[in-house]
Amino acid sequence: MASNYPIWHQVQACHYKSSKSYGGRNNSGETIYIGMSSKYSYKHCKILTTRREILHPKFGNCYIFRTSIDDIVLKESLVRIKDKQLVQQRTKLNRIKGLK
Repeated sequence: MASNYPIWHQVQACHYKSSKSYGGRNNSGETIYIGMSSKYSYKHCKILTTRREILHPKFGNCYIFRTSIDDIVLKESLVRIKDKQLVQQRTKLNRIKGLK
């Protein structure tokens, strides 16, 4: 993770010679469009990552990071503030079988 941003994106695309990156503090999102041109483009999905401070009953003061696609939370991570350690991750991704 570069700089001092709690949320960090590293982007790769076929037309870049190397990856590009940027960061966010409490919210970071992007909307992905698909199609043939700016005139013929369509919203594909919205990806959002948020960070909030919480008091967890077991781990104490933590940052909770949530990543959602189209407003459905798919992954959640807890980072304990005092020692900056990842203490818990939950995901729905392993329950998704894929599109049929």
